[in-house]
Amino acid sequence: MDDFWRWWVAKGAVGTAPGIEEGTLEVWADVLSARVDSIDSGLAWELSPGEVGRHVLVVSAEGDPALRPAARRWRRAAPAADAVWAYSDVRLPAPTTDWTLTLHGHALEGEAVRVLVTPAGSALDVVIHHPAMLQMPKRMQEQAAFILLDNTLGEAAVETWIGAIEPSASSIASGVELSQLRRIVATHEADHTDEHGEPSWAILEASDRRGRAVLTMAQVPLRPMTAPHLDTHVGITLALADAHESGLPGDSALTALRELEDHLTGRVGDSGRVVAHETTNGVRVLHLYTDTTTPAVDQIKGALGGWTQSQPRVDVTVDPAWDSVRHLRT
Repeated sequence: MDDFWRWWVAKGAVGTAPGIEEGTLEVWADVLSARVDSIDSGLAWELSPGEVGRHVLVVSAEGDPALRPAARRWRRAAPAADAVWAYSDVRLPAPTTDWTLTLHGHALEGEAVRVLVTPAGSALDVVIHHPAMLQMPKRMQEQAAFILLDNTLGEAAVETWIGAIEPSASSIASGVELSQLRRIVATHEADHTDEHGEPSWAILEASDRRGRAVLTMAQVPLRPMTAPHLDTHVGITLALADAHESGLPGDSALTALRELEDHLTGRVGDSGRVVAHETTNGVRVLHLYTDTTTPAVDQIKGALGGWTQSQPRVDVTVDPAWDSVRHLRT
């Protein structure tokens, strides 16, 4: 990672920009590919026009959850954007929807696409149609649907807010245009984030099969794209010395739990975060995600020394897709 940025600052940036502007990029393409491969051979790169700088260097995981942490760490290590270059670890949306995607000989005009949008909790399920899909096999339709959405919304918004994606060879009479889809997703995002654009929190109350209360709090959206560099799940199981008959924490346990969460958050800083917790039958399970390249797990274990109500159990799993908390997504 550091080697890439040292090369980029010394040679890559000043060599690649003229290559774009003078149409001689092939001179640098193989070199840039080799440098990106040195980070991880599964990463892909592309160049886009920028808003802050004239150009954007994008290095992305191409939808592979296992590679998102490397792509995000690459971007976090990038130099500050300047008048020429900016950097992104996700594909950016096209400036408008007035474009044509050519896929295996099929032309899909952005303005001919129609999308049916259905809210599904904190996500939006979509059915997407273009007339050219009628001539495509199912696998190609699926590929086209993902690319069309990435072009319209950008990879980050798709990964964060879009749920089920279903291509349709049949026309959608009630579908919206891609420009309308952008507005729908932007409104949906604003409804589910705070004033700083950070995830909000949802409280879920339920009962288990034995009728015992289950209380859950979870980050919304509970998706890895909110912090792709946090790729390791840390589950902390805490038996409560003070619990009501319902199994939920009493006043002293609740105070201790809040103090512990604050302490954990302070210890790990940007290298981890609490994303959810579940409480039932006198037991709380904290769900944290941490950056595996940092000492965050050891810091968490050290911080648990202050918990005196029981012996904490800590389970650590490398989990870049956040599968360990999938059951808590709303």
